[in-house]
Amino acid sequence: MPWLILGDFNCVKSPAEKQLGVAPTWYELKDFTDCFLSLGLHDAPTTGCYYTWYSNSDSNPMWCKLDWVLLNNEWLEAGLHCNVNFSPPGNLSDHSSGIVSILDLPTPRPFSVFQHMGRSPGLHCNRGTWMELGCGRHTTIQPLQEIEGSQGPSQSFQ
Repeated sequence: MPWLILGDFNCVKSPAEKQLGVAPTWYELKDFTDCFLSLGLHDAPTTGCYYTWYSNSDSNPMWCKLDWVLLNNEWLEAGLHCNVNFSPPGNLSDHSSGIVSILDLPTPRPFSVFQHMGRSPGLHCNRGTWMELGCGRHTTIQPLQEIEGSQGPSQSFQ
């Protein structure tokens, strides 16, 4: 079942997610990163502020990414899309507010080569290439480059 989880996890995954202050130790990072890996979680795409928390201290300023929106593998496999916009911290809290937008993006249509395309003068489809490559984005690009007499996909099928 696809799901996402969001909130203040009060943890960073890497030293780059904390600016100023004492750098996190490997021990402090390990539990959070292990949790990510074991649950198959991924960061949702974000816009706005990268650091989502500010210490509000003039004597010891610190910026960290503590607020997260995380997607599971099933979310990605289902082709669902979202975006998170983090506003600057400090308006209502020392944390950024995050707005999650669930996006209804069109699903790309699969690419098909019809037999008549292979019969065009000067073009010959290498059927073995189609079978060996499997599925995914690579499948739509690589076979076009394998067509004999082609200088690339943009010149082959206009």
